[in-house]
Amino acid sequence: KIFAFLDDGKVYLSESKELFEKLLCDEKIEKYTRNSKSIFAYADRNGFEIKSLVFDVELAAYLLEPSSKDYSDENLCKLNEIELPTTANEEYKSYRALAVYDLLWEKINSEIKANEQEKLLVDIEIPLANVLAKMENIGFDVDRQGIEDYGKMLSEQIKSLEKSIYESSGTQFNINSPKQLGKVLFEDLKLPCKKKTKSGYSTNADVLEGLRYEHP
Repeated sequence: KIFAFLDDGKVYLSESKELFEKLLCDEKIEKYTRNSKSIFAYADRNGFEIKSLVFDVELAAYLLEPSSKDYSDENLCKLNEIELPTTANEEYKSYRALAVYDLLWEKINSEIKANEQEKLLVDIEIPLANVLAKMENIGFDVDRQGIEDYGKMLSEQIKSLEKSIYESSGTQFNINSPKQLGKVLFEDLKLPCKKKTKSGYSTNADVLEGLRYEHP
């Protein structure tokens, strides 16, 4: 298989398994990737640990928009106004790598910083992807019926909480969207704004905790 990597503004293509694994193991080289879990799974199957993986485009996009069902290259680039060519040749693969690992990373990373989600991504989501990859490789026994019943119970609780939130705010919106949540809290409900970011109102845990007695 061919893998592509971006270094110092240039895109390289290689079929060398040894080079691929050497790059992943090099602690001095920071890695910015499209999907860390698949790479963590590969490393686990081949008996080595990845070092200095610091950004995952898909996980970052998920943190910015948890309710989305499409984190494909095409959709993420479309949302961020990055054009991908349609011809499936070597030049296309190189351009795709450049767009996904450079242009797309830059835009998504700026939003992550604006929303103060860097620690969430680096300290929780990426390490969790490594754990999940190993779990998927090994597998484990579960109480399937118990999990399904628990999931149904959680879904009912979530629906009840969402209904209560909509009734209290007087409108329906995407609760997982920081932008929409900020508008409802600080523009519609006129709650005191504690902090603003470059992209709008801050709705991090500290801000929400400080508002808990201001409104139901």
